[in-house]
Amino acid sequence: MIREGSPDVTLAYLAKHRNMLAVSMFSDAQTQGRNIRHYSNYLSERARAYRETKIDWVRLKEPRLEKLSIEKGLLRETEVVQHQLTALLKCDVMDNEPENEITITVFRLLVLDLLSLFQTLNQALINILRHFFELT
Repeated sequence: MIREGSPDVTLAYLAKHRNMLAVSMFSDAQTQGRNIRHYSNYLSERARAYRETKIDWVRLKEPRLEKLSIEKGLLRETEVVQHQLTALLKCDVMDNEPENEITITVFRLLVLDLLSLFQTLNQALINILRHFFELT
């Protein structure tokens, strides 16, 4: 729903209802329990990033951080993207059952998100460096 649904509707709902993705009932003893918890943590971080910036960094089409100034929140928004990227990288779903169809689908979704977030973070870092070298 977050990826293919109406833009920002699901993330806005998850940002308001923070405990919606709480999955404490899954344990590491279950086959996919650890993967579900890690993916849930990533989605919670994505919702938190949306709550703070009102932007879905994965589905963002225009290069926002490439043109944003430091005064308008470049460093703060870059930090939000870094936290989201860190949560995504903690999702090591291919560890247990790489031949499982659900695991492969989750891995594919994570890689697509990773590419978008990595591109956004690269744009932000280039902009930060541009501002750094402009300082007197």
